[in-house]
Amino acid sequence: MKKRLVLVTISIILVSSLTALAQIALFISTEEGKLKSSPNGETIVKLKQGTEVRALRTQGDWVRVSVEGWLHKDSITMDPEAIEEPKEEVKEDFSYENLELKSLHGTAQIKGKIKNQSGRDYSQITFVVNAYNNSGRKIGNGYITFRDFKDGEIKDFQTRLGARYSQVDSYEIKVQ
Repeated sequence: MKKRLVLVTISIILVSSLTALAQIALFISTEEGKLKSSPNGETIVKLKQGTEVRALRTQGDWVRVSVEGWLHKDSITMDPEAIEEPKEEVKEDFSYENLELKSLHGTAQIKGKIKNQSGRDYSQITFVVNAYNNSGRKIGNGYITFRDFKDGEIKDFQTRLGARYSQVDSYEIKVQ
């Protein structure tokens, strides 16, 4: 009888804790919160800083959340076969090739090639490489500056990211 009473009490406490957790409003505090399919899983959507989410449960360093919002009915379907491929390919101004994220004495370093396909020549251009940890928080960055970067040209680059290699989960390269 006592065992059963203890089990019922524990169950009630667990259900109360989960219900209380679901009432907690959280907000994305980083520039971009990466909503993952599972802890350490692939990113399924990026949420802007300030987006409200609701906590459902925790698992180690991870919090399962729900996001509430509205979508226009023309942008959703119940039939995945009805999803059309994009009609027009978006041309990127720069493409990146042979990217390697490596450790140099424990510090993250990235190297590779950047192709200018912007349709214009640059007398000088600077790129920033932002490093993020597995919760989507920016943990470091590095800069790449080129002089005389002509349209169609490919240039090699290498930069340190100012972050520990072991903590880098992802990175992005963009024109500053």
